[in-house]
Amino acid sequence: MSNFKKEWNESYSQGDNNILYPQAEVIKFLNRFVCKRNNNGILTRLLNKEKTKQLRGLDFGCGIGTHAIIFNDFDIDSHGIDISEVAISIAIKNATKKAVRSDQFSVQSGDTHVLPYEDNYFDFVVAESCLDSMPFDLAKLYITELKRATNGIIYASFIGQDPTMPSDEFVVKTGHEKGTVQTVFNQEKICKLFGTTKEKFIYFSCIDQTDCNSKKLIGKRYYVIVKCFDIEV
Repeated sequence: MSNFKKEWNESYSQGDNNILYPQAEVIKFLNRFVCKRNNNGILTRLLNKEKTKQLRGLDFGCGIGTHAIIFNDFDIDSHGIDISEVAISIAIKNATKKAVRSDQFSVQSGDTHVLPYEDNYFDFVVAESCLDSMPFDLAKLYITELKRATNGIIYASFIGQDPTMPSDEFVVKTGHEKGTVQTVFNQEKICKLFGTTKEKFIYFSCIDQTDCNSKKLIGKRYYVIVKCFDIEV
């Protein structure tokens, strides 16, 4: 099964996904479910409190490393992995500028979906805008791997159906991310991906974007958080 390595390298080479600032929903996730930063600057650990070691997080499909780098602000041992060598080379440069360890960024092999981490290596995973940028069947294989490598929780976001979508899974024809696969999700499909019911998620949200003048739907995105032991894949 193709991982579209060539297409993603081309996409990052032309600057399609050079997002330099973290997504607000990822910061909310970290502050509410992983490690809260208080007004006095002190961090309060919320996840796996019984552990004495530093929390360890994976930014899956990390792109240029923006979220993995922000983990460091929460005193998290941060790791990032992406299919694109171009993206990882930029991530390493960005990490170096922020005094974040660059040796914890890895390029995912294009020949396998197996991740290069031990079982239960991470306390949490962030999969922001990446599991919907691949075929559904490949995303399901990666969910199996993320569950294996994580002993805590997984945050993920998914694009939902809007009038611009030609189908629920398609090859991108436009210049932005050209040649890659876009999979469109709804509530049922997200539950199928994780092999569980909506009630098992500890957070499940959908945000609709509408044009204020026409009132038409112009975008939709889902945000979910699930405990690894509730995933059945």
